[in-house]
Amino acid sequence: MRPGLRSRLFLIAAGAVGAARFATAQDARWTLEAFAGAAANVNTPLTVRQDGQPELEVSAQWTTRPFTSPFYWNLRVGRSGPRGGWELELLHHKIYLDNPTVEVSRFEITHGFNMVTLQRTWIRSGWVLRAGAGALVAHTESTVRGLRDSGSYQIAGPAFQVGVGRRFPFTRHFFGALEGKVTYAHAKVSIESGKASTSNVAFHGLFGLGVAFP
Repeated sequence: MRPGLRSRLFLIAAGAVGAARFATAQDARWTLEAFAGAAANVNTPLTVRQDGQPELEVSAQWTTRPFTSPFYWNLRVGRSGPRGGWELELLHHKIYLDNPTVEVSRFEITHGFNMVTLQRTWIRSGWVLRAGAGALVAHTESTVRGLRDSGSYQIAGPAFQVGVGRRFPFTRHFFGALEGKVTYAHAKVSIESGKASTSNVAFHGLFGLGVAFP
């Protein structure tokens, strides 16, 4: 191959690589999304330990009541390109004990059962796939054996999620979104004169609006 031709081919290849990188950088965008929705919870054990008392275990039935104040909501900020990216999410989930007992007359984590997760996204044929992990920040209110506790915010355990969603552009910058996800979190929280622990597995359906910008 002649030296001149080799040089021209090298310059063309280098230009193509540079253009591809520039296009990828241009396609990468920030997104900000806000959602409402609802969740169905799997029944899980609730274990209660109080000073000087025998341990209690309830086969807990959980409900979310998404449109009862404080409301269920989800916020997310992310940056992604044509193939995917990264997101930071705050899901304000809620759980109420739906089958209270004589000893555990009230137990709820509603201000809320907050899952803060960092997640990886992949875009395939217009669908956004997600997997994330992070921490559960919980605010519990309870009445156990007549002892009432109004609770406080505390880091209660790990949280994980996987999901799939789709975006529906309205304009270049605004879009609607639908999403389904499964979450798992383990909570160990303070109650009056003791501790309570439970796990939550939930199936979520969300709808929302988003904005995209460079």
